Amino acid sequence: MSLPHVPESVSRYRVKVLCEELELDARLVEALEFRSYGLYVTFHATNSEGRKLADGGDVARHRIFIPYTEEGVL
Repeated sequence: MSLPHVPESVSRYRVKVLCEELELDARLVEALEFRSYGLYVTFHATNSEGRKLADGGDVARHRIFIPYTEEGVL
């Protein structure tokens, strides 16, 4: 059995660029989960002034599912 190539590391810059390409605010993105039918994005929740909210002892989060489309398929 062989595994696909996996890089040893990924630069924060490349992650920031990926978020920008997806029109996501990289400062608020905590996690990106690529699934078969879409992408789950976990964001830090913020108030109207842009400050992160806490849910007691930790940062509050939103987990959003964004479905894939067939737009731009090669």
